[in-house]
Amino acid sequence: MCTGAIFWSGIRRLVFSLPALDLGAMTGDRFCGPRKPLFDRAGVKTEVVGPIVPDQGRQVHLGFWPKS
Repeated sequence: MCTGAIFWSGIRRLVFSLPALDLGAMTGDRFCGPRKPLFDRAGVKTEVVGPIVPDQGRQVHLGFWPKS
């Protein structure tokens, strides 16, 4: 749903830090996966840049998500 919201809002450049699969592992979300292939199927180009400083992005999430 986040990918759709980003696309339909007109954002055409997405810069991210933590890869979706890493975030999914931290949150217990088995459905979290790469978004670039979804953007690539759209008729309008959305540039996806990242991961940028993933270690720092990971730090933001440490301790936030409950252990399952």
